[in-house]
Amino acid sequence: MNIGFNLSDVNNKILDMKGQSSGTLLRQQVGSSVNSIYGFIADGLYQNQAEIDAG
Repeated sequence: MNIGFNLSDVNNKILDMKGQSSGTLLRQQVGSSVNSIYGFIADGLYQNQAEIDAG
């Protein structure tokens, strides 16, 4: 009986893209990791009209 285990980690950063960026969800841009997930961070969801009016 043989048991094996592998563990790995990758850390990378894009250094130069000649002034370009590409992608929408999986984004390539200088200073970020390859295929970084890009999106907006939500502070929460409105639960009722009163919260919408107060926001």
